[in-house]
Amino acid sequence: MAQSNSDKEDRRPDLSGVPAAPVTFLRKPRPFDREAARKAYEKEHPEALEARMRALRERHVGTSLRIFKDNPRAFFERGFSEILATRMAGLPIVNKALSIWATDFVPVAIDDTHAWLGVVVTPWAVMAVLAPAAREGWRFIPAGGFEKIELAAGVFRFIACADNLLGHYRSLSLKSPVFEFQDMASARAFADTCLNLLLGRQTLVEEKEAENPTLTPKDPDALPPVKEKLTRRELLGRYAAGLREEGAGPNEADQRLQKDNCSTTGEKP
Repeated sequence: MAQSNSDKEDRRPDLSGVPAAPVTFLRKPRPFDREAARKAYEKEHPEALEARMRALRERHVGTSLRIFKDNPRAFFERGFSEILATRMAGLPIVNKALSIWATDFVPVAIDDTHAWLGVVVTPWAVMAVLAPAAREGWRFIPAGGFEKIELAAGVFRFIACADNLLGHYRSLSLKSPVFEFQDMASARAFADTCLNLLLGRQTLVEEKEAENPTLTPKDPDALPPVKEKLTRRELLGRYAAGLREEGAGPNEADQRLQKDNCSTTGEKP
């Protein structure tokens, strides 16, 4: 005689009071590595790698690799001036108080090649520019890709640029946008300081937390210590305002800068 479904359900053990077993993984799942997967696929399918490299070369058609035997300052000033007058004309990111200006480019050794390093001021950004001084050792990197460049101040991620006016170069954005600069004197001083920092001529130190004057009182008659190193706040904030206010004499402008520095560090002028 066949048993009914109700009889079978009655014979099942009651597991309502048994706690659920914890779910564990024998091996922690690894996050998906898109770059490793692409390399593995291109290793098995060489035609895919060839097609990708062909597409990258087509993006650079008409863009030549210009080698600079001499200081390329004037070349980049002319090129960015033309970009300002054409591509950037009328865009809201442009600071009308600024114009195109570049520091003198300095020859530097990058791995197995030689290059020029300078800082360019534009009305939309301040950037470090690395231009080739020799064809040997200059690596081909698709536009938009990154290359780690070791300088005296450390290792920086430069973006590869390919332009029909400027050719192939590397760019490192230092400040963008640049509406905090009220005049070219401030922007030029900022660019000179950044170049000195990149080349190791100046040192950038981390800021310390401001001391509580209630807990750590200072002698009001003590002179403030002489600053030998530049802090990040001084680098980005000191040149945000104009170096000299309109109508202020040299002594008044110097006093204002000293007052700004003292207010930044918590010291008395």
